[in-house]
Amino acid sequence: MSEKRNRVEYLHQIFKGNPIKTLNLHGRLDSETQEIIFGVDDEFLSPLSNEYIFTKTSRTLDLYTKGMFEGLFGNSSISEILSPSIKEIIFFGHSLSKADYGYFRKILESYVDNPEAHFIFVYNVYKGTTTDKKRRELIHSISSLFGEYSINKQSNTDIFRDLIQNNRIKIVEL
Repeated sequence: MSEKRNRVEYLHQIFKGNPIKTLNLHGRLDSETQEIIFGVDDEFLSPLSNEYIFTKTSRTLDLYTKGMFEGLFGNSSISEILSPSIKEIIFFGHSLSKADYGYFRKILESYVDNPEAHFIFVYNVYKGTTTDKKRRELIHSISSLFGEYSINKQSNTDIFRDLIQNNRIKIVEL
């Protein structure tokens, strides 16, 4: 139990009052606007269709152009926020679904070649599930996303394997 408490305190140190810039790509419920992005991947929708306004891309455009992030980052782009000095990329509360591959790819492109950068995936076990089940689900999601990235990078499946073998991917229970 104390190990879990230490992890919770660790996450609180990162996200509460910390000068490190963080960005929730899909909005925040505790923001003044109370806006959050739920959407579908645009892979199978034509940009000309009426349904396209419900894609994550369209919803993100709407949220970003409302100035939601100006107070946090001014006019910085995501590329500017992804500083080369970052050593830990922490994913928590994220489905890692195929619909989010575009965000994930951008992060990987920024850090996969940096041997100092580690990808930390944090999960929480809720009532009605088990540690093994949540861990297996997360491993499946991580494998799918890293696998797709590796294949898209000139069919280089060694990228994912190298990250694993060099202990650059961590899975942590909260």
